[in-house]
Amino acid sequence: MNLVAYKKRIYRKRAIKIRSQLSPSARTCRSKVIMKKIIRSPRFMSASCIAAYISMGSEVETQVILNRILDSGKVLILPRVNVTNGRLLFYRVENLRLDVSVGYSGIIEPMPKKCPVVPLSDAGMILIPGVVFSESCERIGYGGGFYDRNLKNANPYAFKVGVGFDFQVIKHVPVSPQDRAVNAVISETFSYGSNY
Repeated sequence: MNLVAYKKRIYRKRAIKIRSQLSPSARTCRSKVIMKKIIRSPRFMSASCIAAYISMGSEVETQVILNRILDSGKVLILPRVNVTNGRLLFYRVENLRLDVSVGYSGIIEPMPKKCPVVPLSDAGMILIPGVVFSESCERIGYGGGFYDRNLKNANPYAFKVGVGFDFQVIKHVPVSPQDRAVNAVISETFSYGSNY
């Protein structure tokens, strides 16, 4: 393991530990603040197709924004992991109860038999999970590299948003050449990067 990978592992472990200590009510309250900030943004309002993800565990909860995307008539696309080739395929989801099931590593994913594939390049906004972010919008994910590998398929004009709690954002994070930054990082108190 090289030094960058080692540092990422330390940062990741520390952030997950702190995040897991949030009470469910605090997590829900802080998550709603983050999601409402994004929903009120001009970037969200102008996007007709949004790529997002269903939160799990102690992550920032995404239910509020997923419901708003569907209620507003926008196209919601969610990722499904293909472990054999390390790719994410995105599927259009219209019903958050009937169109999804438990998939890779316990992640709630779209059901391919019910949902059509939609190219990631169709999305005008992409919500991206992360464990640690820097103030300059670099990102440390869970270590699988799925988003780093697949963001090259995004529309170059798509607005990529990392979401995390305040304590998940630090001054600098170690990065590797293959790591891809996001355009903005939104936490409950701060907004970093491009105007969202």
